[in-house]
Amino acid sequence: MKTTTLIFGILLVVLGLATLGYSGYTTFSTNESTVSVPEGQVTAGTKTTVPVRPIAGGLALILGFVLIVVSNKKSAAVIAAP
Repeated sequence: MKTTTLIFGILLVVLGLATLGYSGYTTFSTNESTVSVPEGQVTAGTKTTVPVRPIAGGLALILGFVLIVVSNKKSAAVIAAP
């Protein structure tokens, strides 16, 4: 169990670093309203840029470190037990 947790933690740290190294953003566009004017129709929309990859990479990195620390604490507790 502790080895699996350690390996999964290391994989998450590597994946988080790779994701943070690749700078990319996800752009969403929405159409808010359509207005009819004598010349035709006008559509107002917004484009929102959300940093999905950096947020996901940071979360993976933090979770990976937490799993590594938890796996090391479990192994230390097993060694200290009589």
